[in-house]
Amino acid sequence: MSKRKRSIVDIREFSETFVSKEKHSEKISRNKFYLSDNNRSVRVFKQIETGKVIEIVCVSLEILIDKKWKTITYYDNIHGYLHRHERVSLSDESETIVVLGVRQKGSTRRLLRWAIKDITINYASYKKRFLKRSNYTKLEIWENMY
Repeated sequence: MSKRKRSIVDIREFSETFVSKEKHSEKISRNKFYLSDNNRSVRVFKQIETGKVIEIVCVSLEILIDKKWKTITYYDNIHGYLHRHERVSLSDESETIVVLGVRQKGSTRRLLRWAIKDITINYASYKKRFLKRSNYTKLEIWENMY
């Protein structure tokens, strides 16, 4: 067998033995982190047994209003790219999708870390905007911020 044919056969054998097509078992991880008494971040993501993050199901900001937790904004990459959903107001449960200012490049793990960091740093501004859209007065917003 010539050198060229042998190298092609070797590459095929290598790819068949080392690049297996078996499915890894997926695990869904869910964590809650309290940012303050009235604010928390919930993180839900899929990863395989090796620890590689394969999908961001939800990185959300939830606030406590009337003794109930309400999700006001969350990130996901279910549609193939990372984006943020923002709830319009307390009375209107529809959502707007925001892509502007959202990181798009990087591994899924890196995008997950970015979304967690963004919620952790900017939760007060997201909450303030939501309460304004819900027609809260400035005093009510101030009382409910933290």
